Amino acid sequence: MLATDVPSEYRRFCLAEAEHLLDGVISLLRPAVWINEYWSTRRASTKPYQYSVAADVGFVTPQTLITNSASSAAEWIANRSEIVAKTLSTPIITDDDDERGFALTHVLSDSDKSDLQPVSVTATQFQALIDVGYELRITSIGDKNFAVRIDSEAAEVQGVRDWRSEKIKSRYSWCELPSDVDERLTRLHRALGLSFAASDLIVDEHGKHYFLETNPHGRWRWLEKALGSSPITEYFAEYITKGTMAGI
Repeated sequence: MLATDVPSEYRRFCLAEAEHLLDGVISLLRPAVWINEYWSTRRASTKPYQYSVAADVGFVTPQTLITNSASSAAEWIANRSEIVAKTLSTPIITDDDDERGFALTHVLSDSDKSDLQPVSVTATQFQALIDVGYELRITSIGDKNFAVRIDSEAAEVQGVRDWRSEKIKSRYSWCELPSDVDERLTRLHRALGLSFAASDLIVDEHGKHYFLETNPHGRWRWLEKALGSSPITEYFAEYITKGTMAGI
């Protein structure tokens, strides 16, 4: 029987049964090396939990509101000068024709602020805009953190404030983290139960570091290609090999 042959009223039930089994099988796995344990990854992927743990280890995060109330959003926004809207989960949006789009960090315009009714559709995240000196993408493996500095040529293009946008040209360079930031990242990922993550930080014009997020599924090869060296990949291979050998 094909999945399309299952009556529509049973499809959700069948999917739930399959997902339950998959969760159970994954929970039984005992590999020599976890590149993030399954349940730790799911928990650590939620932004509110990340922000709480980040604050516990000493990070500063931008002022944040998560709401689906247009009136609450309007009141919060009115007390702040510049605000950005960001996704909570994935920035990838797929329409009914399977066309993919990307929901980038967006600076609210006066027009956006005057019509906040769309906020009522689902949970929406707002943050106070930080004046960027530069940004950091940090790839962490075990207790080692590889930091790349990102300098963008344009702070904002057509309302987009996101170095991931193709409209914004960025320059990348390896950099060394201040010891206190390096230590906080290590403590953060230990608390989240992650052995691997890619974190985004903003450094303002006064050198103050702000934690934005950490991604248990983050990519790094594009950075190495841009910079012409592969220390992250090399260390990752070494980390897995040592862990595997230790488990034998």
